[in-house]
Amino acid sequence: MAERIPLIVDSITNKIKELPDGDSLILGDSEKLILGDSSDLNISHDGTNNLIQGSSTGAVLYLQAKSGENSLLAVPDGAVNLYHNNSEKVATTSTGVSVTGNVIYSGGSLTAE
Repeated sequence: MAERIPLIVDSITNKIKELPDGDSLILGDSEKLILGDSSDLNISHDGTNNLIQGSSTGAVLYLQAKSGENSLLAVPDGAVNLYHNNSEKVATTSTGVSVTGNVIYSGGSLTAE
């Protein structure tokens, strides 16, 4: 295990005030990084799997390759959408999958219904 670095914590708010430049926040396996006033976002690693989990309050999860440009959108109990250059290309639906644009397929067999 890497050496742990003490954090400077505000004694009133109990929040991190400063992490020295060039240092890392290191969490062990199965420890969580919890964000938000209501623990809205949890990020963890169990030694094998990486988990990014939103709250059960209906929060949408966005992964962005750069600020303002969606790469993946996940809606609780709903769609998961994939984007190319911030343009939706693949979306799950209640009946299957919706694709915007061309589908390029090679190999195996493909049967249309």
